Amino acid sequence: MRRLILGFFILMSGCSFMANAGEEKEKEPVKKENYEKYEADIETKVEKFDKLSIVMHYPETPNDQIDQTVLDYVNEQRSDFKKDSYERVKKKGISAVQELHVDYDIVYEDSATYVVKFNETVTWGEKRKAFDETVLHFEKSNGKKLSLTHFLRSENDYEEIRDHLERTFERKLSEKELNSFTYEGDAFTFFAGNQSVRVNKQEHPEWFKEKFMKKRSDMTERPGIFHTEKEITEIPVTEKMLEEYPVAVMGGPHPKRTEEILRALEKNDRKAVFFLIGKRVERYPAAVEAIKEQGHAVVAHTWNQRLPGRLSDKKESEYRERSVNLLSSITGQQEVLVSGDRVSPEKALINRPNWAGKSEAWVTEQLVNSARSNGQLVMSGLNEKTPALLREVLPELKDSRSREKETGREKSGAERLAGM
Repeated sequence: MRRLILGFFILMSGCSFMANAGEEKEKEPVKKENYEKYEADIETKVEKFDKLSIVMHYPETPNDQIDQTVLDYVNEQRSDFKKDSYERVKKKGISAVQELHVDYDIVYEDSATYVVKFNETVTWGEKRKAFDETVLHFEKSNGKKLSLTHFLRSENDYEEIRDHLERTFERKLSEKELNSFTYEGDAFTFFAGNQSVRVNKQEHPEWFKEKFMKKRSDMTERPGIFHTEKEITEIPVTEKMLEEYPVAVMGGPHPKRTEEILRALEKNDRKAVFFLIGKRVERYPAAVEAIKEQGHAVVAHTWNQRLPGRLSDKKESEYRERSVNLLSSITGQQEVLVSGDRVSPEKALINRPNWAGKSEAWVTEQLVNSARSNGQLVMSGLNEKTPALLREVLPELKDSRSREKETGREKSGAERLAGM
């Protein structure tokens, strides 16, 4: 009980990593007018066990073929990591939590091309870590994955670029190395080992197809970055604060599920505290505004869900400041709630059983039992089943003071949060 400082009953944690990733998506075919600009959503999948933490962020575009290629990539990362982790534990008995964290950025986007860079971080404990990057290039109109040859006019151009790069790198390059590049609109950057070479298209226009001769100024505008000039006060969340909220929503916001969760809360006259992911807040500011307008609390919980202690102090501070400034600029608040060290839903999530694969009826029964006995729930803001489960369970939640009167005594904040 003491280890799980925030002991709300955790159910359907969102976090069951690939629970919905393999399901068929109901999408309309991409229309030509939508090629110009992709309104890509952010998918966030989480899987947490006692000794494993997997968090992966990746884009979900209007093009099913792109999405399938990206999904194949993330599934491969997950599979390789779990296999490697199993072997490490088997051989070395590693006791620290092993972490796979995959994040992404849209490096370049125009009317024809979509370029995504994935940043992969694997850590074993707090000090041992490995980094890698994967860049995927796509043609928007058909979702085809692009290699270097797709950008060039002819096979001769391919050989000329090879000669140019080998002279620069002063060694022979493999086909894999030749296709280790990033298209940035006005130039290509090639990587070989720890070296990189930039090839400006304007210096060699004869090599590239006309449709890939866009200038960087033609890039599709990305979501805005929010700034505030006000002095912001950070207020760490305490156990006492959380007593006021029968529901805590972890993760999010989500462009659809947040709205459904808000409707369920409003119908049942319940307030919730939303622990938000900064990366998703940046993409879905309107959802954050809706949460605040309906009187719920918002917390700057994390930027991209890295495990505590796995970032440098400088990076941790940078992410925290970025999340706080972002929430302040969207909500207009000068006082912003932040996750404290003593109260962190993540600590509870890590050590809860994994209920992936259980039937919806079984999960609902557990939720109802928990609601009746504890009156408090922690739900995923990203899992597609959360809104329906909330609609069924919220009527079972009683006001905390009424519950205390029935039992004949008031519980302490610590007892409430520990689910006693």
